[in-house]
Amino acid sequence: MSQQKYASNVVEKCLSFGTPEERQTLVNEILGTTDENELHQVMMNDQFANYVVQKMLETCDDQQLDLILNRMRVHLGAL
Repeated sequence: MSQQKYASNVVEKCLSFGTPEERQTLVNEILGTTDENELHQVMMNDQFANYVVQKMLETCDDQQLDLILNRMRVHLGAL
């Protein structure tokens, strides 16, 4: 997801201008439903997708932020 420049821009715009439900759908897609999903780790290290992760952190609500940060903490050593 969004590992190309223009795809990254599209997803960032969706996060910025989408409804809360649409943002939640994107966050769920990126984080997955289990802790075993590693997509967010790949995105954090990608040259374009990391901007999506940053935008996700800027635009999410407090509950989403807690979930995202908890999932990211697991991978701090790898970053």
